[in-house]
Amino acid sequence: MALSASTPTHRSATLEDFLAIPAHERFHEILDGEIVRKAMPTAKHGVAQRRLSALLDPYDGDRQPGRPGGWWLMSEVEVLLFRGQVVCPDLMGFRVERMFEIPDEFPVKLRPDWVCEVVSPNDPRRDTVIKFNDYARAGIPYYWLVDLQQKMLTSLKLHDGHYVVQAEGGPGDLLHAEPFELIELAVASLFPGGSAPKSG
Repeated sequence: MALSASTPTHRSATLEDFLAIPAHERFHEILDGEIVRKAMPTAKHGVAQRRLSALLDPYDGDRQPGRPGGWWLMSEVEVLLFRGQVVCPDLMGFRVERMFEIPDEFPVKLRPDWVCEVVSPNDPRRDTVIKFNDYARAGIPYYWLVDLQQKMLTSLKLHDGHYVVQAEGGPGDLLHAEPFELIELAVASLFPGGSAPKSG
């Protein structure tokens, strides 16, 4: 049936709609053209996010003798992707050679080189399907998923427009995962009550 002039049509949310939300209430993202509220993080979510950030800290900033460096690493910062998608990854990073200095703009308009999401047990599809596809379409080279229920870390790398698993491990594993492969990650250490396995 043809649409009449009076038939309402769906309008995708815009950056202007997003910015119209008061700043103190702006706990939202634009996904698939809809403004959706971010899932409220649990304590376990917060612990995993903070611990992973701390493990990757040697990469943060300019390269210096004896440390990897070469990245700007950020937590909970809004970034504008293709087609007006606004996302707020739990963690993301930009190579210093692409982001010469940290911008003041909001949201950040430069595509990240790496993003990480801690999968919400209440809404896993958001991170494992919707953002999985959006990040691939945006051309983000690396996507990590931290699964609280399975106690797994999955490192994905973009290949021919699709993500493929390049490293994955559970509580008993030590990973060297791109693009931070110089650091040995004890997966167990990301989760409350977890202890790192002894290497060697």
